Amino acid sequence: MRRLGPIAFILLAALAVAVVGVPTLISAVAPSFIERVPPFRGQAVSVQVEASFGGLVGGRLDRVRLSGTALKLGGVAFGSLDIALTGVGLDRSFASLAGTADGVTTGAFGATAITLHGVTISGSSAGGISLTGTIDAATVESLVVARFAAAGLAGASARLESGSVTITIRGETVHATLAVVGGAVTLDPGGLASSIVVLEPDGSMPGRVVGLDVAPTGVTVHWRIEPADLGILLGGG
Repeated sequence: MRRLGPIAFILLAALAVAVVGVPTLISAVAPSFIERVPPFRGQAVSVQVEASFGGLVGGRLDRVRLSGTALKLGGVAFGSLDIALTGVGLDRSFASLAGTADGVTTGAFGATAITLHGVTISGSSAGGISLTGTIDAATVESLVVARFAAAGLAGASARLESGSVTITIRGETVHATLAVVGGAVTLDPGGLASSIVVLEPDGSMPGRVVGLDVAPTGVTVHWRIEPADLGILLGGG
């Protein structure tokens, strides 16, 4: 077998160091860099990075996992957050995102701060992000009663059912429906009144409500952020 010359041996050794060592180095130093740039700068976020030589040649990190508690992202407060992104580029693009969050509070509905529980997050920078979380029944029922009072129908009570809201006022009971109209959550109380806006986004958070699932335990909200709006979310602190 022909032996390698000294120059060839050095070149192969250097290539081996590059293939194995550089990704290891990047995986070690990248987390501290990510922790210091918006939107996570100054926050107690845990960052784990996986890198490969092929990915780095293409200008991407293979996988980035972000987790922590009491975090803020684009004006949204997260009680807890745990997400993983794959194919992460220097331009903040990513091939996929998946994760969970809880205690997600947003003021995107004006003076009404809403907290979502059991949130799932998925998507990509090219296709946008979908978030699904539940507002507890007590909060929704209180909102409905308050909106009825604001419409001049004080003294109402509300109870969530499967697919509807039971409203009782002045001895009359109706099964009202919640729906998404123009990005706002509205209530159709039948003959009691015209349609009532329960929640209306104020534009401070990117995205919009695209669907609702009503159950006795709460209302599950489906929120959609389009690719063009991701820069607003990722650029905030």
